[in-house]
Amino acid sequence: MLAAHFPRAKIVGVDFAGSAIEKAQKKFPSLNFYQANLQDLADSWDATFLVNVLEHFEHPIFMLRKVLGRTNKLSIIMVPFREQGRHPEHCVSFDEDSFPSSLDGFNLVYQRVIDTSCYPRTLWPGKQLLAIYAKENALSLPANRFNDLAIIPFVAIIILNWNSWQETFSCLESLCKITYPYWQVIVVDNGSSNDSVAQIGAWACKHDIPLTLLPTGRNLGFTGGNNVGIRHAIKQAVDYVLLLNNDTTVARNFLEPLVEFAESHPHAGMIGPVVYEAAQPETIQSAGARIKWWTAKFPPVTEPMTESTPRQADYISGAAMLVRRGVIEAIGAFDETFFLYVEEVDWCQRARDAGHEIWCVPQSRIWHKGAVSADTMHKPLLEYYRFRNRIFFMRKHGHWFHWLVFGPYLARHIVGKLIGCTFSGRRELRSALWRALWDGLRMKSS
Repeated sequence: MLAAHFPRAKIVGVDFAGSAIEKAQKKFPSLNFYQANLQDLADSWDATFLVNVLEHFEHPIFMLRKVLGRTNKLSIIMVPFREQGRHPEHCVSFDEDSFPSSLDGFNLVYQRVIDTSCYPRTLWPGKQLLAIYAKENALSLPANRFNDLAIIPFVAIIILNWNSWQETFSCLESLCKITYPYWQVIVVDNGSSNDSVAQIGAWACKHDIPLTLLPTGRNLGFTGGNNVGIRHAIKQAVDYVLLLNNDTTVARNFLEPLVEFAESHPHAGMIGPVVYEAAQPETIQSAGARIKWWTAKFPPVTEPMTESTPRQADYISGAAMLVRRGVIEAIGAFDETFFLYVEEVDWCQRARDAGHEIWCVPQSRIWHKGAVSADTMHKPLLEYYRFRNRIFFMRKHGHWFHWLVFGPYLARHIVGKLIGCTFSGRRELRSALWRALWDGLRMKSS
């Protein structure tokens, strides 16, 4: 992580255990490592990064003074805050008040408690205290510099599977190649009637990625299934949730631009990539989308974007949505009444009503097939949700003046469809449309 963030810096690793040095040198042959006790450090560095070291000493604050004496500018310290009793050999348990505000010309400038148990392949369960000391002449650095230096946001990627484990495999295999360092994937099986759970479980055993499989036992729809994953992710103390359709594949570096934009734009609550057609890799499927309030239509924006200019949108495609944790805590997850269709439009509109912005970032790219689950569903059922949810959305969010146009439009639209169903003998579809109209106006589901 440090080498990636500071490519021109000389990075030296120090450990008192020879076996640890040997393993580290094999894993990172381009870096320098040597064996030494902490109290015997003789070099002087611009910055030091101590990960779970101080708690091994009987007098940790005294050792901290010695470390600061070897540092010219910054010292980043991570120590156990609550270890859940797993490592009793540690002599000291720290909390936020354990560190003095200043030591030997250094000041404590940043402090944060993080839950490292949710990081993939971590050896340190429970909470850790991250503290940064800076020399007085380094305090002019911007505050967000310390955030960037200290911690990379943790992202939970949620993938919903329904009877399509082959598509899920393709999506997971593309995630295996991504360059973003801190993430985990939560696969929610949404009541599949085939052997999806067994297939995905077997795949996970053969691949070294942080994967959690959550079977729901029944089909909860796009909204309910994703909400299972969202609730699980929030319990893991993640910074962001990324919803990703299982019929997508992603670019290796797709996640960094989304997270970097979110971190530098605090008002951006939901951020999406540019979504391209899987069958035509250079054809844009969605680069954000618009809400047409007078007709309750939600067309995607397909105009090309400049490579360096993000675009604000009314909503972003549900194929890939990076959502800030605080937004979910403020407005909740998907409205499960929608079940499927228009749910992401509703979610984005609720975020906008709460003061958050919706953005599409062109530096992030994914490829989407589309309609994989819908292709296996009964057409009258699909038409029911498509039609009902447009009305439902307008009942939730439309103003009275929108209904002056949408009301007559809706009447003409439904009459035309019903006449078409009558003459073509599609009685089941006609019944579904009547139910959709009735349920949408009542804001109910039947």
